[in-house]
Amino acid sequence: LFVSLCLCTWGLYNLIRGARWTHWLFVTVSVGIAYLPWIAHLLKQVERGKVWIPPVTVSRVVEVYSGFAQEQPAYLLLIWASGAFSSLLWYRKHQQPSLKGWLTGIVRSPIPILLVWISVPVIMAVTVSVVLLPVLTHRNLIIILPGIVLITVLSTQAIDRWWNDRPLSLFALVILMLTDLIGVREYYEKPTKWQYRAVAEHVISNTKDATTTAFISGAWHPSYFNY
Repeated sequence: LFVSLCLCTWGLYNLIRGARWTHWLFVTVSVGIAYLPWIAHLLKQVERGKVWIPPVTVSRVVEVYSGFAQEQPAYLLLIWASGAFSSLLWYRKHQQPSLKGWLTGIVRSPIPILLVWISVPVIMAVTVSVVLLPVLTHRNLIIILPGIVLITVLSTQAIDRWWNDRPLSLFALVILMLTDLIGVREYYEKPTKWQYRAVAEHVISNTKDATTTAFISGAWHPSYFNY
């Protein structure tokens, strides 16, 4: 996903800048050839059948995005929309461009590349999940996080600029941090990890059945206990 994203971003850059496609085509074909030996490994994963990752649904895609938005996707989208609107107002006030000129400026900015950065991996993961086996998880898509952060930075910067550099972005970040500190505590307070470990250790220490002990030791490896 990472390599594919880089190639797509490079292709978008060539499209916007009107650059030559020779090097892009050579690298893309080379990467495709280099990936061929790994197809066998991918097919073995497919043959495993059931996996623990849930099937792809619209709510599942939203859930993945929400995880990278501090579980506040609506709040983050509001910041992005406010940033775009503030940017439009600022340009119309100081440079008097047409809407077409403002859109041209947006296209020439880092925003299209960042949008590709946070959308292409998800689209590819959904495609792989539907065609082959489920891979749509937060850990598989952690790469989209930098794009989300950078778009948020650009948005808050545009808002601050429109409001004469008043620290509205600082206020927004404080709200997000307080929300995480006070509201999103479900995962950290779940006692399942230490409960599972305590039960397994209790069974191992109080049984003389080597089979049971071996089974639990194999299923709950010490490294997972530590985790």
